[in-house]
Amino acid sequence: MRAVVSTWICVALAALCQGRVISVDDDGPADFNNIRAAVEDANTGDTVIILPGVYRGSDNCGIELMGKSLTIRSRSGRQSVEIDCEGKAFGIYVCDNRAGTTRIEGLTIRRAMHGAIKCYNSHPPHAPTGIPFRPGFADVIVANCRLVDSVDGGFLLDGHDNVTMVGCEIADNGAGGVYSYMSAPTIRNCVIARNAGYGVYATYPNIVNCTIVRNSTHGVSLWEGTVSNSIIRDNAMQQIYNSSTRAIVSYSNIGGGWPGEGNIDVNPLFADGDAGDFHLKSQAGRWLSDDGRWTMDDVTGPCIDAGDPLAPIGLEPFPNGGRVNMGAFGGTAEASKSYFGGPVCETIVAGDIDGDCRVDFRDMSILLLRWLWSDPPIVRITAPLPDEVIGRYQANVPILIAAEAGNTRGTVVRVEFFISGPEGYEVGKVGEDTDGSDGWSCGWIWWGDWGHHPEGSYTATAVATDDNGQSTISRPVTFYVHGPR
Repeated sequence: MRAVVSTWICVALAALCQGRVISVDDDGPADFNNIRAAVEDANTGDTVIILPGVYRGSDNCGIELMGKSLTIRSRSGRQSVEIDCEGKAFGIYVCDNRAGTTRIEGLTIRRAMHGAIKCYNSHPPHAPTGIPFRPGFADVIVANCRLVDSVDGGFLLDGHDNVTMVGCEIADNGAGGVYSYMSAPTIRNCVIARNAGYGVYATYPNIVNCTIVRNSTHGVSLWEGTVSNSIIRDNAMQQIYNSSTRAIVSYSNIGGGWPGEGNIDVNPLFADGDAGDFHLKSQAGRWLSDDGRWTMDDVTGPCIDAGDPLAPIGLEPFPNGGRVNMGAFGGTAEASKSYFGGPVCETIVAGDIDGDCRVDFRDMSILLLRWLWSDPPIVRITAPLPDEVIGRYQANVPILIAAEAGNTRGTVVRVEFFISGPEGYEVGKVGEDTDGSDGWSCGWIWWGDWGHHPEGSYTATAVATDDNGQSTISRPVTFYVHGPR
C-alpha cells in the first residue's frame, strides 16, 4: 500500500512540474481570447498554445514575458497562426528568463515596428563600480517561425549566449534579418532572405545549414564565430564581412568564393529563388512544400552531398549519399535527394550507406572516415569569470586570461587568447600558451608604463589547436575593467 501511495505522489509531482497548458483562440472556446492575457496568467514552465487565426491589436503584440520561461507555440504550425502587429510595437520580448527554457515555436509574426522577436539581457542601473553589467540568461529556442515584414528587423538579440534559432524563415524585414550584439547564438536550418539591410549581423554566431541570400547589404557580418554547410550568395554587398578575420567558414557555397575547407562558389540551382523556394533541384527528388509531395527536376544542384562529410545527415531522406547537403534544408526531412546518374534506388540495401543501391568502396570510405576521424578540441574560458568586474590600481599587474582545453582522441598543442574591447576598440591577440601541463593561460597588461586601455566592457575568447591541426573557438566571456577612482 505504501508503495502504491508513493507511486501516485510521484506521478502527481511530475504532473505539477510539467506546468499548465493554456489555450488561446480569438474566435472560439479557449482559456483566453488574446495572447497577452494568457502570458500574464502563465507561470514559468507553462505552455501557451495558440489556435489557428490572425491575431491583431495591442493584446496580441508587444508581448513581454516578464522574466518567465514559457513555451509559446501554435497548435498547427506557422502557416496556421499569424500575429500581425500592423506596424506597431514589437512581437514578443524575452527578457531576464533566469531558469528553465523559453521556447517560441510555429508562429508567423509580421509587420512589427521594433523587431518580431526581441531577446535582450537586462541592464540593471550599475554595478557598484559604476560599470553596467548583464546577468546570465537561461536557454531560448525559436523554432519553425516566420519573422517577416517588420521595420527594425526580424530577430533582435543583445547580451545572450544561450539562444538557438532553428528552421525559421526571416525575410523581407527592414534594417536586417538577425541582429545579435555581444551574443553567441546558434542559427541552424534558417532561410534569411530579401531583408533591407544585412542578413545576419552578429558578434559570435554559429551558423549551420542556412541559406542567406538577396539581402540588400552584407549577407553575414560577424566578428568571430563559425559558418558551415551554408549557402550565402547574391547579397548586394559582401557575402561575408569579417572584421576580425578570425571567423571559420567551411563547407559552404559563398558567392565570390571564401577561403576555408570545402568551400565552393557555384550556382546552387534553387527550385525558384524568385518565388522564395530555396530547395535544391534534384533529378532524384525535390520536396514541394506547398503540395506536400516530391517532384523530379532535369538537373541536380551542386550543393547536394557537399556539406561537411563528418556532419550528421539528420533526417535527410533516402537516398542521401551519406553526406549532408548545404543550405537551409540540409539535414532535414525536406533535403533534396542524392542522384547517382540512373534510376532512383527504391530499395534500402544493408550496408548501402550512400543510397546508390550498391555496397562498394564508397560506402566503406564513408564508414572509415567517420570511424577514424578525431573530434576537434574543446575549449572554455575559465578566467575572467562571466560579468566579473576587475579593478586595476597600479601599472604592469597582469589580468589572468585562462582556459580549459582538451581533445577526446588528439592532443591540444596550443591555446591562443584574444581580447576585444568596448565597441569600436580592438585589442587583438594578447598571448598564447604551448604548454598546458599547468593549465592554459596568459597575462594581459591592461595598464602599463605606456598608459592603459579604455575602461569598460571587454570580451575574451580562446582558440585551441590540436596535433591534427583542428581548431576550435571558445564561447566569449564578457568582463569589465576599471582603474583607480
